[in-house]
Amino acid sequence: MTAMDYAHRVGSLAKPHKVNGASRHLIDADCDYVDGAFRLSSLPPKLPILFTVRFTAPADFTPGDVFTLKGQEYAVKTRNMEDPEVKLFSAGAVAQCDIDMERELAFFTAGGVESAQSCGCRYQTGTLSFFIDPNGDDSLNNPGTAESPFRTLEGARNAVSQRYTFTSMGNLIYNINPGTYELDAKNREAVCNATHPQEIVFQASDPNAKPLLVADRFLSERGHRSYKNLCLAATISYGYILCAHRNAAISVNNAELIARVPNIQLIHAYAGGVIYFGGSLTLDGGGHTALHAFGAHGGEIQLPNITVKIQNLPSVGHFAICTHGHIYALGTAFTGATSGRRYAVSHGGLIYTNGGGANYFPGTIAGTVATTGVYV
Repeated sequence: MTAMDYAHRVGSLAKPHKVNGASRHLIDADCDYVDGAFRLSSLPPKLPILFTVRFTAPADFTPGDVFTLKGQEYAVKTRNMEDPEVKLFSAGAVAQCDIDMERELAFFTAGGVESAQSCGCRYQTGTLSFFIDPNGDDSLNNPGTAESPFRTLEGARNAVSQRYTFTSMGNLIYNINPGTYELDAKNREAVCNATHPQEIVFQASDPNAKPLLVADRFLSERGHRSYKNLCLAATISYGYILCAHRNAAISVNNAELIARVPNIQLIHAYAGGVIYFGGSLTLDGGGHTALHAFGAHGGEIQLPNITVKIQNLPSVGHFAICTHGHIYALGTAFTGATSGRRYAVSHGGLIYTNGGGANYFPGTIAGTVATTGVYV
């Protein structure tokens, strides 16, 4: 399995609703309001993990209100994963929200109108592409084209999420011009819900320029996102630079990971998260562990047939550590050096090097295999 093989886990209904050609699980429901909770009812007995529900609001929405569905409470979020601070809809309005049953969240999409189109929001029907430049303009009405780019990723995210209700009909691509970009916490997550858009791509508009993205960390908990021809620098004092978990998938091509502080993990996959590397990879900066695959349901890191360059990494606790997960590093070439243990694998973990041998990974101390771990 590669990151591109990551399957969006959406259940089935007999007949998805179609809006402007985009298939969506749109379900009409009854709703009443009791003690700060909008209670949804008259729903099919079997529901997909992700679906859109439409209802007539029995009361005004007040910040702090929640939704309940089959006895389970769902927190309300906006498209930007923020807690709503204003009234989202009024009594009598036709409201609409995306329900994520796995994460127990209700993403508000439209209120007081019959559909998102009526409030100027279009459904995504194909791949969307936007540009970002340090000298751009973050106005909500800026088209975000190559000729008129956004200035920041935050500005692009805000404008794009105001314009579109995302579907699985295509990717969302951010073309990033040369420069340095500071990301806020929200850009660690996808723009919208768990599987929409199909994939979020951050890529250099000029593959030879490698723009620098700076964040506390680069975390993906849902869906699939890609980083292409970029430098990713983390400022968090403890944790990891790049992380995928909760069955999220990350693809990285021709990238550089930079640790701005010591003693952090550079790459971390757990709880079903998958990180796939293609092209070349540079690891720059002090780290406690360079590669780390862990999780109750298995994390996976793949580095097939790529070159990994190590610089400014004087020592690691372990270069590769794997517990309840998998690391595939067949045909991987390492340049540069570091000191520390080469690998550790235990508790059903698998490190697969296709016979690379005990000295395959960088380091100065022999690797260890324990408790049903496998190193081959």
